[in-house]
Amino acid sequence: MSIGNTEFIRTAMSKELVFTMGLSVVASFVSDFLQPLANITFYVLILSGVLSALFLLLYFIKKDIRKKFSKFLMASITVMVLSGFLYSSQDESNSNKGVLAANFPAIGNLQKDLGMLEKDIAEIKESTLRTEELIESLAEDSKESINQTKELNEIIKETNTVIVEQLEDINESFSEISQLGGLIANPERPEEFYNNARIYELRGDYLNARRMYNQYFTFKLDYIDPHLRYQTFLKVQEGRAGALEIYNSLYEIDASPTIELARILLFDSKKRIQLLEQYIQKNKYFAPAYYELSKEYSKSRLGIQTLSDQKKELQFIELFLELHNQGYFLRYFIDKELAGSWISDSKERLKALKRLSNKLDGSRVTYTSQVSNRNFSLNLGFKEDIKEIFYKTSKESEYKSTGLDSWIDPKTGERAIKKWIDLPLKTTDEIISIKYLDINDIMQGPFKIIFNAKDAHVANAKNVLDMTRSSWILFNESPRSYYEYGEIEDLIGKDSDGNEIINLPYSSSPLPISSLETIKDQLKQNPSLKYRYLPQKTITKNYTSLYTSHLQSHSCGISEIKIGYDNNTPDKIIKLIECDPKNPFVVFGKPREEYQNMSDDQFAPCRGDVTKSYTDQPCQIDSGGGLQYILSIPNDIKYVTIKIKFKDDEEMIEKFLKEDHCDYTCQ
Repeated sequence: MSIGNTEFIRTAMSKELVFTMGLSVVASFVSDFLQPLANITFYVLILSGVLSALFLLLYFIKKDIRKKFSKFLMASITVMVLSGFLYSSQDESNSNKGVLAANFPAIGNLQKDLGMLEKDIAEIKESTLRTEELIESLAEDSKESINQTKELNEIIKETNTVIVEQLEDINESFSEISQLGGLIANPERPEEFYNNARIYELRGDYLNARRMYNQYFTFKLDYIDPHLRYQTFLKVQEGRAGALEIYNSLYEIDASPTIELARILLFDSKKRIQLLEQYIQKNKYFAPAYYELSKEYSKSRLGIQTLSDQKKELQFIELFLELHNQGYFLRYFIDKELAGSWISDSKERLKALKRLSNKLDGSRVTYTSQVSNRNFSLNLGFKEDIKEIFYKTSKESEYKSTGLDSWIDPKTGERAIKKWIDLPLKTTDEIISIKYLDINDIMQGPFKIIFNAKDAHVANAKNVLDMTRSSWILFNESPRSYYEYGEIEDLIGKDSDGNEIINLPYSSSPLPISSLETIKDQLKQNPSLKYRYLPQKTITKNYTSLYTSHLQSHSCGISEIKIGYDNNTPDKIIKLIECDPKNPFVVFGKPREEYQNMSDDQFAPCRGDVTKSYTDQPCQIDSGGGLQYILSIPNDIKYVTIKIKFKDDEEMIEKFLKEDHCDYTCQ
């Protein structure tokens, strides 16, 4: 079909249509004029193209309404053609302000007069931050985008230069005004209004102070300190609720980051912390917010800090000082003296918190273990004051409280918290989860502690033996009686007639002396005859014993004990009693036969009598079954040296003088 028929042309030439097309031309030019606000020409092109297609379709389908749609069709086509021409004519030199403004200075001047190309300081700064974020994103793109990044950097550099110059001008001017003192007559600049506001405030003229502050706020600058000072006397006059209401009104007019932060600071503590944490998520470079958030967790504001409070305070102080070093703090202050006090305060608090770094790092729960004949006892240690402890083993699904102790805690005046956990002696390895309520009733944890029975025995042995170094061993000098057989000559006597005879025991009559050699031969051939024929003589001598039961009672934590006789270097091994985990401190004797035939260097505890004439004779001190912790040592020993090696390979060594470590039996 053709659209060039007579009816269409006649319709197109109607006065109404000419007027409509005229409006279309004006609309196209207006879209180009509004280009600084957005890429309106492009949107008009797309919209007119869609409408043209729709009207054209209706023109051919609905013949009865062609007259009604012909003017709209021509208008939309006109707008599409003109906007298409204007959009295709755009380039880097005119895309921001439009083709017409680029070619006709008068149109560009009109745009400026209407304020379409002007930005105040706050808008420029916001744009700059957005541009900085864009640059960071572009830096990670391909080589093609790097050239764009360089161009944007040049733009940012120029913009920042302008901002810095303007801000420095305000700061310098305020500093000069402050030094001069007094009110500024007919103030015009923001620093002049701020100066007058402070002077009126100091004079107690809050009405004029508020008037000056309100005049200053109309400049919409990003400085935070004027708002802080303004809020100070607002809270005195209006209360916190009244001050918040005023700032809610300000925020409705100007939702800048500065106003938003000032508004947040007027909420109660709990709400304030929540809002500040949300605030820094969307204003990552607004350094004053980090300082204010750090104060929320400080000791000066809380009175009593938990470890969590200290850790958060440290975190936000470090972030604040880092942003300050990057240049994101001083730019928000007119009064550099006040800004300096914030920095000094942060650095002092940082030093104090760094000194507590050992408390902030690592696990908040530690333990020491003790071993008894009944159980393992784990004494829990915490890096802060707590209200209640909860724990569970790996085999348990629910946490349970340790409960209360029997004594009164002087800090609270109430029963103390029980800070220990008991485990059965059969426990070998266990992972215990610990949670606790801090002083703010906030649950901390869980924290895991790993228990090992071997380590517990070693730690317990070390602790006990270190505290009892002077009592490891004990000397004893006890007399010991033993028997010796007499000689055959001792049995020779005389009868009534003076003849020599042999008086044998258990014999009904003596033997003649002539039988002496025969009896000697018989005794040599059969030693058992000694029991029958030879007399027994009882001999008593002093015998020195060394008791090592105290050391042996910790055999579960000890791997080796060495002793030296009159020797500073222990060189002989004392055999250890085998550890019984079910009865860790009970010293059991072993069968004597296991040690009876050991050499002297192996320190058999029981070798029979001290003459060693008959090693098969039972030992009197050993009648209970071979108590190897009792050592027989030479009488002339002056001292012994003991070295203990624990199962973690650590060692202890001590020297013991006989005269200083002997019981009542010693002379």
